[in-house]
Amino acid sequence: MTEDAHAIVRILNQWADEGGTCLQRIYLFGSTVRGDPNPGDIDVRIFKDRDVQPEDAAGIMWWLNQEATDFPELRQRLPRTLSMILWNNADADPFIIRGAADPIYTEGRVICVLTPRVKP
Repeated sequence: MTEDAHAIVRILNQWADEGGTCLQRIYLFGSTVRGDPNPGDIDVRIFKDRDVQPEDAAGIMWWLNQEATDFPELRQRLPRTLSMILWNNADADPFIIRGAADPIYTEGRVICVLTPRVKP
């Protein structure tokens, strides 16, 4: 993975740490993970039904605020535009799920998975 991708992984982990233990996993995929020469936006997938844990009340309040305000603190820290996928049945889900079985890199809560390039 590129230094750019490693830096993004660190940013995502720092952001997730602010929410306590409620956010269990963050999937990073797309051009950033593939190391494309001109990466586009930063593709992030969080499966809310299994990756957001309700046991941490303060963390859940943090998560609800982040989601309601469209992740402003995270967007401010990232070097490129954030593309956050939260809803089930996203087109990329089958690729992310397959990639998560054999991730190319994992650090903290961030799991980096290879997904195919999508042609516009």
